[in-house]
Amino acid sequence: MNLVSQASQVSSQGGVAQTAQIYALNQSKQAAANGVLPLISSAVQSSEQIRASNPAHLGQNVDDTA
Repeated sequence: MNLVSQASQVSSQGGVAQTAQIYALNQSKQAAANGVLPLISSAVQSSEQIRASNPAHLGQNVDDTA
């Protein structure tokens, strides 16, 4: 939903300020989503690189005796 359609719906009720606030909130949510996706992608790539560089047997057995 864009600002024009929101403004036309709410302006009849006198809520232009509320429309602007909703638009700003939607834009900030979109910016946050765009910022999180690259972080998740880089974390996945990093874990894959670590897994590929370690020997295959590493982490298969745990010795819990001291």
